[in-house]
Amino acid sequence: MILKREENNEAIENFSAQLEVEGRSLWQDARIRFMRNKAAMTSLFILLCITAWVLIGPMFATYAFDDTDWYAMHAAPSLAEDGHIFGTDALGRDIYVRT
Repeated sequence: MILKREENNEAIENFSAQLEVEGRSLWQDARIRFMRNKAAMTSLFILLCITAWVLIGPMFATYAFDDTDWYAMHAAPSLAEDGHIFGTDALGRDIYVRT
């Protein structure tokens, strides 16, 4: 079967229309590559955990940032009810709160 020039051009246009691939932006390509990188995803998870702890951590603190416990200077870490979780420094300040 011999195609005429017009039919040939039409067939080529239809074929090329079927082959067109939708392009991606640089941001989409970067996001896809980032999501496939296991080290990057692990790092992102760790950073999100640190950020969450920074935002939620002060709710668990029993002392204020600038409180001084004069009776607990150089106290060792303890999990007691009124204890200092990480201990205290030389001035009696809670190390957990200051961390």
